[in-house]
Amino acid sequence: EMLRSLVGSEMCIRDRGRVGSTGCIGQMLSTGAHGYCERMYGLGIDCLISAVVVTSTYDIITCNKDENTELFWAIRGGGFNFGIVCEMTFKPNIAPNKGQFYAGSYVYLTTGILGMPTRKDVMQHILECMDHTRPVEYSFSATMIAGSINPVIITHYWFGGSHEEGKQYIQSSGKKIGVCVSNTMGVHDYWNGIQKWAQGPKVRCIVLLYLVVVGVGV
Repeated sequence: EMLRSLVGSEMCIRDRGRVGSTGCIGQMLSTGAHGYCERMYGLGIDCLISAVVVTSTYDIITCNKDENTELFWAIRGGGFNFGIVCEMTFKPNIAPNKGQFYAGSYVYLTTGILGMPTRKDVMQHILECMDHTRPVEYSFSATMIAGSINPVIITHYWFGGSHEEGKQYIQSSGKKIGVCVSNTMGVHDYWNGIQKWAQGPKVRCIVLLYLVVVGVGV
């Protein structure tokens, strides 16, 4: 809301990872903030303009591309090894489609029965979906939840172009490879939908069901 008030009616987007509950500074400094729109805008840390750091010598230093450049380079992905970052300034990107994207997830129980794919099938599909020749508007990630030799695997898709382009591309290139227990493909809001996929109750219920099934030996 604050960003919207600064730039008018446009919606802003900035990668801070694939889980909306992740803290901004910790995610930025430890991993660089991989996210769904990183192929369009870069990592979240690429949007960092400047930072204020308290060093081990108790100095309060402002660093950016023109001032204290080595420290600025170091903190972008180097964690808290160089001091305590107490302030960060980012540049926002205007979100396409006002933050509404064609995206979604397929959740697979990799049992190889009842039309469900095997673990090998899904892993091979993941490699195909990560082909570097795909358009920059396309993003893919996968989550594997262990619990047995046949884990729950969730494949996540995101398309930053128009909704129709995203639907056509993902249906042709990221289509289901077998029976899945959850299919959320459709138009989703980036902040209230996509960023909450990995923390939603639906996934937790699916995992619980799978562990029960595995436990009884079905």
